Amino acid sequence: MAPPLRPSRAAIETGFAKTIVPGRMEFFPSHPGVLFDIAHNPDKAANLADALRGTFPDRRFMYVIAVGESKDAQEVIRPFAELGGSFVFTSFTVPGKNASRPQRLASIAGELGAWGRAISDPVEAFAIARRNAESSDIIVVTGSTFLVAELRSWWMANVASNV
Repeated sequence: MAPPLRPSRAAIETGFAKTIVPGRMEFFPSHPGVLFDIAHNPDKAANLADALRGTFPDRRFMYVIAVGESKDAQEVIRPFAELGGSFVFTSFTVPGKNASRPQRLASIAGELGAWGRAISDPVEAFAIARRNAESSDIIVVTGSTFLVAELRSWWMANVASNV
């Protein structure tokens, strides 16, 4: 009879260290770098902002953000506004779910002392962020599971294989 499967603590830690969850602090090193994270509520946004601060302490951020209408957009945007960087606000289209208008998100950012462009089409918003970012910047796609899924899929199909 074979011994029971009991991985060592080191094997477990190594496994978790190598685990990647698509759309969760998923970083693609490129010029500029791109990071996807579905921080769609205030707690997740604050945690992501802290992780960005700790992981990339000397980098500038360019955010591509969409927020669902049912979410607290101000509190999702706030941690990123406090961290600093540039914003491109966008939308998503999913049956049965409504996105906050990008113009509304830009207005909220303005109230928080940040500035952002409002671009309805997510792929266009992402392209604008990529064009305007410097090669050492990090583009952070966040605020909505739907946005991250759409732009991550686009990225994997159109860019990641060429990076």
